[in-house]
Amino acid sequence: IKKGRRNYLTPPPFTHRKISWHGKSLPPEERLTVVTEIDECLNGVSQIPWKNLRKHLGNEAGKTSKQGFICKGLWGITTATYYNWKNQKMNEGAMIDHRTDQKNRIPVNKLSDAEIQQIIDEFNNRKEQGEESITAYSIAYSLMDKGVYVASPSTIARYIRIHILEINPSLAERQIADEGLEKHHVSIGAMPEGVATEPNTVWVADTTYLNTDIKGKYYYLLTIMDLYSRKIVHWEIVEREEAISWERCLRQALIRERIADPSKIQFHTDNGSCYRASTFQAFLENKGIRYTHNRPLVSNDNAFMESFFSTLKRSDRVELRPFPSLHVARSCLNEFIYYYNNKHLHSGINYMTPNDVHEGRDEEILEKRNRAKDAAKEQHPERFAKFSRLQPLLPVALTRRNDNLKKDQEYRMSKSF
Repeated sequence: IKKGRRNYLTPPPFTHRKISWHGKSLPPEERLTVVTEIDECLNGVSQIPWKNLRKHLGNEAGKTSKQGFICKGLWGITTATYYNWKNQKMNEGAMIDHRTDQKNRIPVNKLSDAEIQQIIDEFNNRKEQGEESITAYSIAYSLMDKGVYVASPSTIARYIRIHILEINPSLAERQIADEGLEKHHVSIGAMPEGVATEPNTVWVADTTYLNTDIKGKYYYLLTIMDLYSRKIVHWEIVEREEAISWERCLRQALIRERIADPSKIQFHTDNGSCYRASTFQAFLENKGIRYTHNRPLVSNDNAFMESFFSTLKRSDRVELRPFPSLHVARSCLNEFIYYYNNKHLHSGINYMTPNDVHEGRDEEILEKRNRAKDAAKEQHPERFAKFSRLQPLLPVALTRRNDNLKKDQEYRMSKSF
């Protein structure tokens, strides 16, 4: 651009704020202001630099009327838009928002302030009670257990994140990556088979270490879980992991669960030496219990127990400090196991407690939640574009093939806040 000359594409210094998309995104109150200012220019109240305005419009100047000069040059709208806004003003006295695609419109399915506060209160109450793993699904199903359906888990997650940022603006919004596919694992041997269709059909077991005051010495937590209900049917803490310890643990589990016919149970473990010992194998054969184990070098075959140990060691309810004695260790773990079986809303069983599923109360709970959801749909049908009822629990497979793994669509909402 030469000195002293202005490019016609550059707005002149007197240009007002340009309106994008021909004013479609402009709310009614701002449209009223624009119409008033254009009327003042047309009536001579405001001084207009016609010469500079004609130079700015360039080749369009010969095709533009006085109204076109002002509307197009100063505000970037057409005369048709100006007259349309002016007629709305004259006919209705106050402009009504006729836009169908405006960004700031209030959706018809928006939650009320009382419903949003109900979500926040539930989140705060669970947080004050010291509960870990507070997720959108756990909040949604807890409200449904009370006979109230407020919103879907994704909507609840959005309002909880907004609430967290409001009380702590320094926190950036959490970015949670989608769960990727498991890597293909080259393994030796056949994949263990087993499907749990009801409680006390498939039990999984494993051992984890607990630190002690003495460096290099550990206590061993022996755990048996029911695959279908995720209930911890029995656990023990011992100083030495031996075959006789697992025989005693399994015997106590059969007594506590009142298993009359142990041959109906499948018992699955990893490849530990205590499970493969001849004395323990003789005990299983004597009871008629079907035994399966992991493939060599494949830990995913006992993923349910590994997941439980991860929940245990990341929980805020138990402090896995170096334990001074067996009594202290057993006291701490007893409190956590009771909470896990009776109060923990498990994501793998539709956010019910393991005891509820183990004792057959799952259908009653799901029906109660569905009634709450149906009542919410009758009251606000506009909020349910895709309505689906909560489905009963499906049979649980002990393992699943890697080529059938899919990304979990509920992973983002199931992450704790």
